[in-house]
Amino acid sequence: MPASNIVFTVANTEPRNAQDWQQVKRNALNLVASGEWLLSSPANKDQRVWQQSANTLLAAATAVAKAADANDVEAVNNAGNDLYASCESCHAHYPTKPNFKSY
Repeated sequence: MPASNIVFTVANTEPRNAQDWQQVKRNALNLVASGEWLLSSPANKDQRVWQQSANTLLAAATAVAKAADANDVEAVNNAGNDLYASCESCHAHYPTKPNFKSY
C-alpha cells in the first residue's frame, strides 16, 4: 500500500486517459521494486516462504505493468487478483505491525 490500492482501484474505476494508465503502470513498477527489495533483504524468516512470496509479488506486479502498458482493464484486474493473493499469502506468514505506515 498505497501502490497496490491504485492497481486494485481499476476494478471499480477504469483509467480514462494516458495519464491514468501511466499512474497504474508507475504504481505497478513500484511494487516490482518492492518485490526486488524483498528478494534482496536479509531474512531471519523462513527463507523459502519469503522468497516464494517475493517472486509471486514480482510476477503479479510485472503482469500489471504490462497490462497497463496495453491499456487492458481485464488483464490489469486478472493480474491484480494475483497481486492481492500474493499480498494476502505473504501477510498470513508475516503480519504487518499495527502501527505500520505506508509512504
